[in-house]
Amino acid sequence: MKLNLFAVLTVAAGVLAGCGGREDADTLAVHAPPPPAPGVEIATQPVVETKPAEAAPVVPSGGTSALPPELAPVQQGLEAFKAQHNRLPNNVEEMVEKKIIPALPKLPVDKIYFIDHDTGRVMISSGP
Repeated sequence: MKLNLFAVLTVAAGVLAGCGGREDADTLAVHAPPPPAPGVEIATQPVVETKPAEAAPVVPSGGTSALPPELAPVQQGLEAFKAQHNRLPNNVEEMVEKKIIPALPKLPVDKIYFIDHDTGRVMISSGP
C-alpha cells in the first residue's frame, strides 16, 4: 500500500498550523495582568530562587545524630514506645513484646542493649 506523499504533507501541515485555531486579543487579555494606571510606577522585586525546605534529621532525645546502625532502629522504637505509652519501656524486650519493633538487631555475643532511664536513650554495653 503506497502512501500518498501529498496527503501526508497536507495532514502534517494542518497539525503544525494548529488546525486553524488562533488566539485573539480577548483570549490573551485573560492571562495578562491589567496595565498600571497612568503615572504609577510598578516596583519589581528580584526573583530569588529558593529550594524547598529539607526535613530536619531525626535526632534522638539524647542529642546525638550519629548512631551506630544497629542502635538507630532501637532508639526510634524507644521514642515510639514513649509517645504511645507516656513512659519509657522497662527494658528493650518490652518494645518487641508490644510490637513497637519487630526484633532487636543482633549484637556481638559480649554486647547487650539497655535503656538509660536518666537520658532516655538506648545504649549498648558489655554483658553481665
